[in-house]
Amino acid sequence: MDVHRIELPTRFGMTTVNSYLIAGDRISLVDVGESTPECIQALEEGINKLGVQLRHVEDIIITHPHVDHIGGAGYFSEACDATVHVSDMVYPWLTQLNQCWDHRFELIKETMSAYVPEHMAEHFIEFYGGIKDQMLGASQNVNPDRIRIFDTHDKSIDIGGELWQTIYAPGHSTSQTCFYHPQTRSLLSADMLLKLTPTVLIEPKSPTSTGRQVLIFQFLNSYARMRELDIEVVYPGHYETFSDHVRLIDRQVNRIHERTAQVLRHIQKGADDILTLYNLMYPGQWNLAAMVMMISYFDLLESDGSIRTVHTPDGVKLEPLTDAMSSAQN
Repeated sequence: MDVHRIELPTRFGMTTVNSYLIAGDRISLVDVGESTPECIQALEEGINKLGVQLRHVEDIIITHPHVDHIGGAGYFSEACDATVHVSDMVYPWLTQLNQCWDHRFELIKETMSAYVPEHMAEHFIEFYGGIKDQMLGASQNVNPDRIRIFDTHDKSIDIGGELWQTIYAPGHSTSQTCFYHPQTRSLLSADMLLKLTPTVLIEPKSPTSTGRQVLIFQFLNSYARMRELDIEVVYPGHYETFSDHVRLIDRQVNRIHERTAQVLRHIQKGADDILTLYNLMYPGQWNLAAMVMMISYFDLLESDGSIRTVHTPDGVKLEPLTDAMSSAQN
């Protein structure tokens, strides 16, 4: 079994995104980039350079429903005459794309309106509305007859003619699955393990439910699970492959805790609103991902009793709790 990384262009966030062609008794693609002319061309050329024709690809496996990984599934499932394998949580993103995006957009509006003043909420909502339209333009629905659902919880799936373990790894996405091959100690890590720390996003508890999923805790739990795996090589969703995953995980987890402690110190010194804190933590930057990480730090601090968040008409106010202040002073 051979694992080949094919680097694809993306219009969203990262410079490139990875698709993996895995060839053994079967030929599989793991993630397929976006449904854009440049991305489709790059994946087709990458497949052909490996001496494989599109019709040889039997399976397309999707790790999570972000457009840079899933957008091209409709095109390539038809071009390759392939079966698309997804978890039940990803399935609606292949068959009810508009409804899923509308639902997520409503959650973005709800969350931003709860945490930041109205004028800033409007800024983020307008920005995300434009991004939503671009993402819809880079995706398409998949014929349901081509889709097969796999179990994410420590089951197995045939990739390239061999069995890989499915590992549910929420954090960056509520519905992310990684794939582990014990015999070669290989991990297809999606966006769970990247050389650049992935961000937590605003996502619903499911494609049809209401309310924000507090993902930072699941994110840290997924890190802990990945840390225990015996891994020789990691095949990430972005950038080149790497080893020494334990060192990378420890560095990224420590960074999250350091940034959380930094936020607490600012709150204890009197920074009591999200915009003041944002400017202290991310000077000169205005993007949704950074704002969501701020909210995730609040989630961590509120869970351990360090702060209280109070929702007001002008956004969230943050109050340090007495025990946390005394602990910090000691």
